[in-house]
Amino acid sequence: LQATGAQVEAAQIPEVGTGVGPVWLDNGWKYLFRALSESTGGVVPLVDAMDTLGTTKLATLVYQDEGSISAAENVLKEVRERGKIEITTEEVSQPNDTDWTGQLSKIVNTKPNGIMLFVQGEQASQMIKQLRNLGYKGYVYGPETMSFPKIREVGGDAANGIVFFAPHVIPDAVEEANSDLEKAFLEAYVKEYGKLPVSDVAYRVYDGMQILFRGVEDAKSIEGPAVRDAIAKISDLQLMAGKADFTQFDDGNSMAGMQVYITHGGKNILLTKFLDSNPATTYAP
Repeated sequence: LQATGAQVEAAQIPEVGTGVGPVWLDNGWKYLFRALSESTGGVVPLVDAMDTLGTTKLATLVYQDEGSISAAENVLKEVRERGKIEITTEEVSQPNDTDWTGQLSKIVNTKPNGIMLFVQGEQASQMIKQLRNLGYKGYVYGPETMSFPKIREVGGDAANGIVFFAPHVIPDAVEEANSDLEKAFLEAYVKEYGKLPVSDVAYRVYDGMQILFRGVEDAKSIEGPAVRDAIAKISDLQLMAGKADFTQFDDGNSMAGMQVYITHGGKNILLTKFLDSNPATTYAP
């Protein structure tokens, strides 16, 4: 979209993108829109979750690549600005590391009641097992990489208590959908393709099409400028990623925050759904 945005703008054809990178909506274009939060949208919801779950002492371990470092810094900035949570230690993981006993032991010894792992999904599956083997039973916070299926496959029960933000998380079965809207989408998808989506891009595209459909419906036209103006006025469209409200933004974005999930009972479920029937102290250290 960054490469083709100028052509889209010149043609005056509304386009809804599926990427979470913030850059392509920073060009002042008026015909490009987004159907989910940008990548920084998980910061505030994740720190909100820490507060809700009673975390007051947080230790961190961050993989040393640009994406993980930047994402973790954004979360820690929010934590420090709120001033409610003490950072007990900040550890790092190098790209070639295969054993994290040293870093994790240091973390556990600071007696945190929350641990933040901003690492790749492949690493997280082993880290979680090592962390639980060291006796830590509390919440583990992370980014969307924590939705990586192998974390639950390899970690088993050790993966329970992971809290993470993500635009979408594909359930293991249609019946495990986190909302009626998602369930209806998955039923239709399975009917058409015979299996669940292999990527959350299917969710993003579906949500994007709902925006275009609503724009055409409200505009009562298929002319680009009319549809564009109608989309910009949408304020109450419920998508699987959350409620779209373009009136709160002037750059094509529709929502500011990602959803927060927790791994519980071997399944990834919405944190709000988890808290409906479980106390915040379920995974106390």
